[in-house]
Amino acid sequence: MWELMTVMSQSGRRGALIVVEPDAAQLPRGSKTAQNLARRLTQLQAEADLLHIKVFAVTSIEAAATALAAFADPA
Repeated sequence: MWELMTVMSQSGRRGALIVVEPDAAQLPRGSKTAQNLARRLTQLQAEADLLHIKVFAVTSIEAAATALAAFADPA
């Protein structure tokens, strides 16, 4: 349903990229699976905040590429 990938920029900034499958993003809002996913994403964000890690939640490869480009150090 989702995958967590960690990334690091050349300056040493750390990031976490959460790739959520499109099917998961389309779950009915009140479903137990959607609630569990939302709770887990909230937990991951809280943990990341403590470590000063940027978290991106994306629903596609294209969105992942955009998030990584925004995170990467400028050339």
